[in-house]
Amino acid sequence: MKTNITQLVTLLLAINGFCVLVDNSLLKRHKEKIYYSFINLFSFLDDTKIPKLHQQLALKITRSIEKLKIWNSQRYGFVIFAITASAVLTIIAYVIGYNLDSSNQQYVEVTRSIYDSGLIAVYFLIAILFNAVFDLASVTITKFHLKKMSTSNYLKFIIIACVDLILALSISIILLNLTFYFSLTLDSYRLNVAANYPHIIDVTAFHLNSIISLLKFDISEVFFLGDIWIPYTYVTYSLTTFIPTIILIIILLTLYLTKVVDVISRGSILLYLERTTEEKIESFKPFTLLGLMLSTTVLVMKVYIEFIK
Repeated sequence: MKTNITQLVTLLLAINGFCVLVDNSLLKRHKEKIYYSFINLFSFLDDTKIPKLHQQLALKITRSIEKLKIWNSQRYGFVIFAITASAVLTIIAYVIGYNLDSSNQQYVEVTRSIYDSGLIAVYFLIAILFNAVFDLASVTITKFHLKKMSTSNYLKFIIIACVDLILALSISIILLNLTFYFSLTLDSYRLNVAANYPHIIDVTAFHLNSIISLLKFDISEVFFLGDIWIPYTYVTYSLTTFIPTIILIIILLTLYLTKVVDVISRGSILLYLERTTEEKIESFKPFTLLGLMLSTTVLVMKVYIEFIK
């Protein structure tokens, strides 16, 4: 580590020496031209502002939800929209899960037996009702957080986004657990056999791993909890409460990071321009200060990288 830093310091000193040499070689007319161009650039950057798009998007979504009308009803517009979207997502999740599970012979046999028993409509209706309740809860929480995020500063914005993701994932796991236990109970009555209920902690940990695997598109193996097989349909079904939230949060965080990069880069450039132009033209040394700022930044980053290794 010491050798690497020593070599880096030597290189940075050489770069700074070259910057000083460039400044000393500049003629007065060159300095004047660069000096006034820096002043113009400072004025341009200081006057040009990039809006906080992450806050504006959160506010726009919040207002759109509040003004949402279904069948000329604004009072229940949000609820009706959430339930309708939930039903659509449930159907899509079932289709995706069915296609993933169709290669598994056990799933095909179980599905056929449910069709033959005439209970498929009951299963599907219960699935839609369960999902509607949890999707509505997830969307309501996200709506509340979006309203807070539209007026939050940088740190609070990140905290709210993380809390929303954690809650959405928790709701998804709770839904998956309920679906799992309810299906075991319903199957035990349908087949007239005793249900074998695994411990809730084991089920939760398993479901968390299965969600992560599916989000990573790791579908090479069938999910098993002990001797109990878990179809992909269950997992895709529960993810309807999480995937829309994570997509929205990723978009907001992307806009947030864009603003953060803008603030840091703009602030650094404005600071550099201000420091270089606060002296008279005769003392104007832009390259010397540039070399010093870059060297300090690189050295601090190098020390930090070596420290965290």
